[in-house]
Amino acid sequence: MSIASRAIAGVPAACKSLRVLLALGPAVGGMAQHVASLVRGLDRTRFDVALAGPQDDPAAEAARGCACAVHPVRFGASPLRMASAAIQLAALMRRGSYDIVHAHGYSAAAAAALARRVTPRAKLVCTLHGFLTATTARPLTGRRTRFLLRLIARRAERITMVSASLRDQFADIPEVDAKLVVVPNGINLAAFSHPDPVRARRQLGVPEGAPLVGMVGRLAAQKGPLDFVRAAAAVRRQVPDARFALIGEGPLRADVEALARGLGLAECLLLAGHRDDAPFLTQAFDVAAVASVSEGSSITAMEAMAWARPVAATAVGGLREVVEDGETGVLVPPGDPQALGEAIASLVNDPERARRLGEAGRRRVEREFSLARMIERTEEVYLAVAHGSSDRGTARCA
Repeated sequence: MSIASRAIAGVPAACKSLRVLLALGPAVGGMAQHVASLVRGLDRTRFDVALAGPQDDPAAEAARGCACAVHPVRFGASPLRMASAAIQLAALMRRGSYDIVHAHGYSAAAAAALARRVTPRAKLVCTLHGFLTATTARPLTGRRTRFLLRLIARRAERITMVSASLRDQFADIPEVDAKLVVVPNGINLAAFSHPDPVRARRQLGVPEGAPLVGMVGRLAAQKGPLDFVRAAAAVRRQVPDARFALIGEGPLRADVEALARGLGLAECLLLAGHRDDAPFLTQAFDVAAVASVSEGSSITAMEAMAWARPVAATAVGGLREVVEDGETGVLVPPGDPQALGEAIASLVNDPERARRLGEAGRRRVEREFSLARMIERTEEVYLAVAHGSSDRGTARCA
């Protein structure tokens, strides 16, 4: 029996059913996937789940597929948008008599914190998936940043982080320390249990026998796609027959294409665009690269590790907690494509070492980053908050 199940078993029947409203701000990639996983995975016999947020992202699609209510709310970082979302959210909270509002992302967390002033019944849990300055087009700095963090800290019963590295944003806000809980991202290991790398390579159009280095991520500055292209040029000098795949779409696509042409990589670099089957295609990589300059965590690294693929990544944020340097992959300084290229080439040129690191990565994902463990940890937080426990990992009925 799981910890969450044991906690529920000890709660009186009147306390067992909890109404949960998941509030999701503008989301791409990992955050949207995280919330979609919660929608699908939370125990429906214990939690009645609804979603507030965008109508056209994976979380909303998952909610509709699970017959959960989906409420349109537009969250945003501007004060006007934040206030408008708070009003909408407060109305939903009153109408739905929710026990818990679980806000994901800074804009949703701030709006939910504001809404609690007029709807104190619902307890607030906030999950922060990335570093604040990497979540908006115009980063909040100085006094606005501190106001936002203090607002979230004071109104939330728990603040969960997807990595320990994210705690540093609250290091000088003493009143929040007791509320912080790390709940790492998790992936559904069942989706990684039937490998077919030949089909994956065929779908990417990679020549048989050619070493393939790949990266999955938005073509945006945070993800370092230009550094990946420069690293590919460094790899190519050591591994002339190497091929490269970049799966993702974003505002830097034209820059990536121009740089690839300038470096003579146009014929060996595949820009695959956005692919819903990216987790499946990751198994085609001989080495998975992550070139990000900022990461709260990295689901794409976890997915590569789940396929027993070695990872060459930048040593930033939560990536350092997912990829163990020398154990499941290789970490290099951010913004150093030459170092990233050398790390990749060293793995391509040493298949036995790459195999060992990949197998260790699979074991690490099974141990630390399974979806089942993420769901269990989240349910523990809900129970502790709803039933008034000061212990972050147990629950009781007040």
